[in-house]
Amino acid sequence: TLFSHSTEMIPESSVKAIKACQEKGVKVFICTGRAKVEMSWFDLKGLKLDGYVYNNGQLVIDDKDNIIFTQPLDGEIKNILVRIFNEKLLPVYFATIDDIYLNYDDGRVTECQRKVGSEVPHLGTYKGEEIYMCSAFVDSEEEIDQFHIRDYGEVTYWQEGAIDICPKNVSKVTGMKAILQKENITFDEVMGIGDGHNDIEALKLTMILAPFKQ
Repeated sequence: TLFSHSTEMIPESSVKAIKACQEKGVKVFICTGRAKVEMSWFDLKGLKLDGYVYNNGQLVIDDKDNIIFTQPLDGEIKNILVRIFNEKLLPVYFATIDDIYLNYDDGRVTECQRKVGSEVPHLGTYKGEEIYMCSAFVDSEEEIDQFHIRDYGEVTYWQEGAIDICPKNVSKVTGMKAILQKENITFDEVMGIGDGHNDIEALKLTMILAPFKQ
């Protein structure tokens, strides 16, 4: 949401607005579908945020880089995705605690990553480490449904033809709750800003619990 895909940078106006909020004592958290390592690819223009919700809520880190919550993929959804990755049934990349890597690219990964200003992850091999999110590249709903992904996991689109897959009942809201609890902030004190499919749950929650007051 912060990153402009037309200019491929964070607008200076956004940087000023965030710093102005923090100067008034308002804590600012980033809540993203991107992996921790992906954020290092962007110039944050000196912004020091108060906490980070990565991977659509599966990894939460405070402003001192301490991990305060994790919810890696597990069970049947992990088994399905590892099979897809290893057998190259779909282009897929895995995000771990400190890496992001791809099984193969048939052109769809390059195109989707280009549209959001991200690099194409390097090719890698799954070696049993914790997976904090999976992104897959599909042309149709049928490609998703043939593997029963929605039966065991949550699916959100971040670009046409590109989906993020999280554990069942895990979303950005899960990560938000973790960091707000640590900071002793309630949802009626929260304003959410977002522009993507994976922001819907968070925006609904902040709007329902924190309506505008006259």
